[in-house]
Amino acid sequence: MKRKMVYVGIAYFFGLFFASLFDKAYDFLFAGLILAAGLFLHCAVKLGVKEIAVCGIAFFVSFGYYRIYEINIYEKILRYDEQEVTFYGEITDIKGFGNQTYFAKGQINGKDNTELIFYENDLNVDIGDGISLSGKVAKFKPNREEYYKGLGCYLYFKNLKEYTVHPRFHPVTQAAREYMQKGRERIKADMGSQEAALMLGIVFGDKSGISGGQMTAFYRTGIGYMMSVSGIHIVVISMLLQIVLSRLKLPRIFIYIITQCMLILFVICIGSPASAVRAVVMVTVGTAAVFFNRRADLFNTLCIAAVLLTVPNPFIIGNASFLLSVAGTFAIGIFAPYMTGGLPENTWKGRTVRYLLFHCCVSLAAIPATMLYFEEASVAAPFVNFIVMPFCTAAFVCGFLTVIAGGAAVISTVPLWIGTGCCRFISWISGIIGGMKYSHIPFNGFLKYAIIAAVIFTIAVYAIFRDKKALAKFIAVAVMSISVLNFGYIERENDRLKIAVLGESGNTVLSVMYGGQADIVDISGGGAYLVSEELRRSGIARINTLSIINGGYSDVFQYEENLHYDSVENVFLGASTAVANAEYVMGLEPIYTDFQVFKVDYDQYSITVYDGGVVEVHFGQFTFKCFGVEYDGATGDDVCVAYGKYKPRTIECGQLVVLDDVDLGTADENIYVGKKNYLFETDGIRTGIKEL
Repeated sequence: MKRKMVYVGIAYFFGLFFASLFDKAYDFLFAGLILAAGLFLHCAVKLGVKEIAVCGIAFFVSFGYYRIYEINIYEKILRYDEQEVTFYGEITDIKGFGNQTYFAKGQINGKDNTELIFYENDLNVDIGDGISLSGKVAKFKPNREEYYKGLGCYLYFKNLKEYTVHPRFHPVTQAAREYMQKGRERIKADMGSQEAALMLGIVFGDKSGISGGQMTAFYRTGIGYMMSVSGIHIVVISMLLQIVLSRLKLPRIFIYIITQCMLILFVICIGSPASAVRAVVMVTVGTAAVFFNRRADLFNTLCIAAVLLTVPNPFIIGNASFLLSVAGTFAIGIFAPYMTGGLPENTWKGRTVRYLLFHCCVSLAAIPATMLYFEEASVAAPFVNFIVMPFCTAAFVCGFLTVIAGGAAVISTVPLWIGTGCCRFISWISGIIGGMKYSHIPFNGFLKYAIIAAVIFTIAVYAIFRDKKALAKFIAVAVMSISVLNFGYIERENDRLKIAVLGESGNTVLSVMYGGQADIVDISGGGAYLVSEELRRSGIARINTLSIINGGYSDVFQYEENLHYDSVENVFLGASTAVANAEYVMGLEPIYTDFQVFKVDYDQYSITVYDGGVVEVHFGQFTFKCFGVEYDGATGDDVCVAYGKYKPRTIECGQLVVLDDVDLGTADENIYVGKKNYLFETDGIRTGIKEL
């Protein structure tokens, strides 16, 4: 049985994935699914009983492990939702600047171990310090729950009342972080702000200085994964360290130990992201093979790393960074070399064609994970990556050398000069690609199961035929079929009106979408990022009107950053909105209004704003109202959305959605209450509602 860990790893991976994808109510279906899969493997693929038994056991072990973990750990912690608790633990990670996000690992009420998140201004604490917290905790909103679940965090402090910091001294890690901080400061001091932000993103995975618009451009160019420390970073660091250490004529075992210690220290100092941990595990396992007289096999190593990383937290299987990291490693080290192996490379034309096809294969392998989590896939990546990637690698090397040198000018001056040029080129070409209409394909969420089915059938095709040509033909057909389905679905959806009601931290913003275009009504400010996410999910890049009713300059700036690559036709601002004497917003001259009676009228639908707090949408016979003031006019409407902390008087409508802490004093099956985001869809007759 060759490549034992490949059989175990793939089955284990799929067990976790399906357990995360389906609700517990469907678990009984998997017994029949595994039986059918076993018959297929035995009859079509000609696998022996031993191999099938190993795969089946690995699948059920991981599937059962996920369920046990979900019931005994995850659901146990969720029982504290909306409760007052005390917590004692230590800081495990710190993200952001100003109002920072702190990750703390410890015990709730002195008995249940978990990791929590709280938000606070700079506490002057370090990773590893102890902390005591008390207040009300809550679970995350649906659109953030899966992300934090993959990180092992299930609750956050909704209302933090008291905290006490217990400083601890960690000489090795603190000294390493302080030393690396000198390199970061040198990067910020010697490079322009935009170039420094990109350099820090490439070297440390720190995206805090990169705007939403820039990240969109990087993903559409196909280099977004470079902003997460992953395999390529760890491999480059490992190679640099081994080159330096080999010059010292040290024994091979010493070089191995020193390299691994340096890699582990580097990962700890950048916050131990899952992608970097996975890469270090792979490098450690792969390079250790020579000490056991075994030949390193990348596929085996990848499967071992995937299993080891999911054991402490099986929910990591739903983490986009983890899946993209695994997919990228598989693509670069296994899939692309296999598909391009045997192609002629004796001439420069042959080498160019092979290089281009190699990047096409890498991009194709990453498409499923990209579509599942980012709602769009880069079309330009295969054609741009082979130009941009050398500059990304050069920028990383220059930044890493600066960090290793502790920011010493004598060593870092030349690398930072080269790195600045590389970052400028990367930003320039990404800006061009990000603004191109056909540089990416938007994928709607309904295609999730079609994508998963396509991946499973692709594996089955290879298992049966073991032929590159057959595999290539099937992949081409699958990509074309999914693309046609996607564009057909988007075209069908153009005849339906969609209203996304989005809110976070007391903000409320509406995105009215129809015919491949959108109108944005930001009632309270602060909704730029939420709007940007929803537009990407819906495949919309044209905005007819952007209306910011009660926003300030920072809100206007956030829209400019997050919608930088979208086409905005008109901008309307509140009469008192200050934009720092800017004549233009989003490249347009803004129109100021008091929003007392403001109307946007089209042939198919209309949007009206009254008194700056009531928004009406009319589409055929369908009527929608959103209001945050005491209001008696919501009678006979199909859908009403109430936001703000008040008690409405008379509300009689088909469906009522209540945001924030509105007290209705009543209960009804047509009333949806909660701090969540909602999407309404209607064809003018039937109306659907779902949480985002």
